[in-house]
Order: sequence, then structure tokens, then C-alpha cells
Amino acid sequence: MRAIGLFRELTNKAEAPSVLDSADRLGPEQVALVASYLADGEALLDSMEASPNPFVPGASIPGGSGMVATSRFVFRQDLRVLVERYRVAVDDDVLAAATSGERLLPEQRAELHRQIPALFKLLQGGAVKLRGELPAQ
Repeated sequence: MRAIGLFRELTNKAEAPSVLDSADRLGPEQVALVASYLADGEALLDSMEASPNPFVPGASIPGGSGMVATSRFVFRQDLRVLVERYRVAVDDDVLAAATSGERLLPEQRAELHRQIPALFKLLQGGAVKLRGELPAQ
């Protein structure tokens, strides 16, 4: 399990990649696959806030810093919107998971909720050890 989509403009981490440099890197088919994969993730910490939109000064992106997870990745709630609107690049292994049709099973969703404290720490940039693995697909 690892964190993805953490950009310096949204996290205030200077060492993180720039979302502006990551834009316009996915084709329409890739956007559809990745957005669908991210949308299937389990919302673990919902956020009613909106993030500042780094592409449009003064505008916002819905979802903000809420936490979502798949069986392999944890990410901010606004990552799906960034992928859909700005074709923001994701790692090759995220694209591979999206292309494979990998989706969460009910048992995996339940286990993710039990792991919220560790996953939150991971999203904040910490190293974590999860309590066991997620049930296999």
C-alpha cells in the first residue's frame, strides 16, 4: 500500500512533484480508466472542503483532502477530479491496476476501514506497517 497523487501545490510539501507539471499526460481512454478506478476506491475520511485549484486561481476543486483507498493505493479525494479535468499523470502501476479492471471486494472495503489510522499516516508521508494484508481478490 502506498500513497499516490500527493502534489506540492495541495500538500505544502516542497519535495513533492508539481501538479502543474503533471497535467496533460493522459489520453482520453487512460483518463476514463483511471478516473473509474479511483472512483471505485473506498472513501475512508470524507471531506466537505474544497481544495484551491492550482490551474485556475480563485477556483476550487471538490473533495479536498478527504482520504480514499483502493487495495493498493491511498490518495486524496481530489485526485480523481484532477485526473478528469486536467489529465494529471499517475504512476505506471496505477495505470496498470486501472487497466486490469481491479476493483475492491466487500471484505477489502471493511479491512480498509479498520486500517484508517495507519493509512492516514501513510497519506501524510509517514512510513507505516499495516495490520496484515487486505483479503485477496
